[in-house]
Amino acid sequence: MKTLVPAVYKDFRCIGSACKDNCCIGWEIDIDDRTAAFYRDVPGVFGERLKRDIDWDTQCFRLAEGERCPFLNGQNLCDIILHLGEEHLCDICDRHPRFRNVLPARVEMGIGLCCEEAVRQFLTCEEKMALVSGPDVDEEPVEIDRTLLYGCGKVRDLAFSVIQNRKLPLIDRVRQLLTLADELWLAQDDTGMGQAEVAARYDDPEKLQPYEYREPIDGEKELIWSEVAEVFLSLERLDENWTPLLMAFADKTEEKELPDIPFEQLIWYFLFRHMMAAAEDGDVAGRLTFAAVSFLVIRRMVQQGGELQDIVRRYCKEIEYSTDNMYELLDSFAAERCFEPDALAVLI
Repeated sequence: MKTLVPAVYKDFRCIGSACKDNCCIGWEIDIDDRTAAFYRDVPGVFGERLKRDIDWDTQCFRLAEGERCPFLNGQNLCDIILHLGEEHLCDICDRHPRFRNVLPARVEMGIGLCCEEAVRQFLTCEEKMALVSGPDVDEEPVEIDRTLLYGCGKVRDLAFSVIQNRKLPLIDRVRQLLTLADELWLAQDDTGMGQAEVAARYDDPEKLQPYEYREPIDGEKELIWSEVAEVFLSLERLDENWTPLLMAFADKTEEKELPDIPFEQLIWYFLFRHMMAAAEDGDVAGRLTFAAVSFLVIRRMVQQGGELQDIVRRYCKEIEYSTDNMYELLDSFAAERCFEPDALAVLI
């Protein structure tokens, strides 16, 4: 199938042992059937090691002390690559941190920002992010309602144009996304036509007015942040060191000015990775809200002393790489007052 990828995709290279947050530590790694069959037939001493260090009931690697992959050696290099070659990695190890979103006529591929090198590459890019043709891949097309897919695509194209309009400060562009989300909550339907009709109103993205700012009443901002924190604290957490960052949301915070471009790239990434998934359930407004909320949460943590690239990596590991967390958040966006556009506008 034909593919679309971000322009930086072709430049990504794993930094291997130089990585401070090794993806071979702390993850339960499933082995695909094709690779598992190959591993079963590897002869000799290394074959015996494969048979011993794979749980064949679950078809996963047995994690060693410190939740390390048993094939990650003392130099933080992969013994499977060293002994068998990179072509014999299982699918997850071969692709990670790359991801694929399979659509009826194409595959959209990107680099997940759970990876520190991917974060560095994405957030330090000064050019406006663009989609380009990538390598053909062997995937079966999926069946998705074409009208709903069309509506999702039109909204995402509009959101891309809005967030990359550098004539406006980033906060105004995010307020425009809130206006768009507000209209989508009212208009979206199971056919996709409501979404497409909203996008069609704004052939020129500058017609989309920023969500009206209002001065919060005393203590309102901190109250909204405490409600946001409550939702995030209810999610599964991979790293308990994430908890203090969430609990600090409601603390009084000096809202220092931060550069626009890294956050623009970050919002673009969330739009690219998640918006087209709404073609399966129609929740375009929820995924647009996810991009805005993710920006606000990450910016809050940076304003409270976190380092941007580190916070982005940790956020993506905690949220994007847990299907349960993603869907619980999407459900919360439709149910919790703190995620309504009027409340989020107070936090910008």
